[in-house]
Amino acid sequence: MISRLTASMILFACVMFASRSASASYHYERLTADGRSIRYLLDSNDQGDTVGSVPGAAGVGLDGFKRSADGSTSFWSTPDYLVYPTAINNAGTILGVNIPLAGGLPEGFMRS
Repeated sequence: MISRLTASMILFACVMFASRSASASYHYERLTADGRSIRYLLDSNDQGDTVGSVPGAAGVGLDGFKRSADGSTSFWSTPDYLVYPTAINNAGTILGVNIPLAGGLPEGFMRS
């Protein structure tokens, strides 16, 4: 059985959490890259470039994308792999992992 003090503390914590959650104003936006829903937005650099993954153009797997600070977006795919870019540095070099669709070991990549 829960003591009165424990029950009071739990109730107080719930009320405090609820009041904080209700007072916070967050804005959520569904992100797309040229009409494709972004599945993974994985990194950005100091120049405002971002990298991530979107559903494959052929309807299979994941393609990688880079959205530049100016709003232009480029895509790339590796047939039979899920493209998963994990980092972009300030020079624009992208590091990531290609994951085989048919099983097997992932392969790292560097794209510049």
